[in-house]
Amino acid sequence: IAARPGVLLGWPGRTTHPWLAGHVSICPEDDEDRLLAPGPGVLPTLRAGDGHGTFVAGLVLKEAPRARVRMHAAIDTGTVGPDGFGDTEDRMVAAAIRSLALDPRVQVVNLSFGGGVFDDRTGPPALIRAALEEVDLDRVAVVAAAGNDPSGLRTWPAAFDGVIAVGAWESGGLDGYRPAGFSNRGSWVQAYAPGVEVVGPYVD
Repeated sequence: IAARPGVLLGWPGRTTHPWLAGHVSICPEDDEDRLLAPGPGVLPTLRAGDGHGTFVAGLVLKEAPRARVRMHAAIDTGTVGPDGFGDTEDRMVAAAIRSLALDPRVQVVNLSFGGGVFDDRTGPPALIRAALEEVDLDRVAVVAAAGNDPSGLRTWPAAFDGVIAVGAWESGGLDGYRPAGFSNRGSWVQAYAPGVEVVGPYVD
């Protein structure tokens, strides 16, 4: 699930990044014209979420090159007001979770957002909780970012029961690794993965 439009697959005069080529598809309800190359001589209209979505999709395919990534836009970062996300955005994320989890081909739902948007200060988003409770966790793994707030604050959707919360680590510490300085941490975080100087495709 990504911000709209969420991923850049190519544009005039450039080839699709080899990690993404032939491995990324867009949910039909999303606006494919904004996600794909818009036409000869026309540069795509980019938004803040495009680099993030492209990067995350690339990291998945870097580690699992035979996988297929299905992008589902859920949060329009271009229309979020000064107070951040609300019920409208929660409803869009919940709908995307249900859509992906019901697809028999989907084995993992990745939720790479959260942080200062949904945390202990605002409380868990009820609409997203309800959608996650409908997911068959014996068939579909739900993975979520622990967040980029260097504290023990719980963030959602990562802190929901049944969701695998993943923080970032960096080299250092007594055992060679430690939580990255920017990562959320705590007993509710089930796993850590490299999060510093990670290489992946990005919108230049």
